[in-house]
Amino acid sequence: GVTVLTNLPYGMIMVSTNEFLRDVLMEMKSKGRGHGGCAASPDLQTTMLAGCGAGAVAAGLTAPLDRVKTRLQTQRFASALPTATTVNDGVKGCPKAKAFVQSQVKYNGFTDAFATIVKEEGAIGLWRGLAPRLMTHTPAVAISWTTYETAKKWLSLAAA
Repeated sequence: GVTVLTNLPYGMIMVSTNEFLRDVLMEMKSKGRGHGGCAASPDLQTTMLAGCGAGAVAAGLTAPLDRVKTRLQTQRFASALPTATTVNDGVKGCPKAKAFVQSQVKYNGFTDAFATIVKEEGAIGLWRGLAPRLMTHTPAVAISWTTYETAKKWLSLAAA
């Protein structure tokens, strides 16, 4: 449900932004060298830069969706604080045993969580946690695309 609602737009933005940035960077490089057209395949630097840009753009644009998703997925943990509870037989039991049973749902779906965040924190609250999100997604996407393009290049050389 909510994970797909977050990951699908993220993936679509990330892939299309990577393709766009890669093409723009390759065109800029070929024009800088005096060539009229684009190069056949991107070099390591182009792939890394396009991946960094794609990760940053996708992470930034989908940050509100991720914030709502995280709130929905962790809402039951809010009341699951580790406190000593007495089990029916009078022996101190696992603090988490009753906490999960007693936890309550705070949000009634995606739109309720979205509206509650905006109401309680303002629209800027939807972007809380953006800096760590950018710091993890930017290099991760760059590494992923660079690995993919490198493997693709090696496999095409091996097949030739």
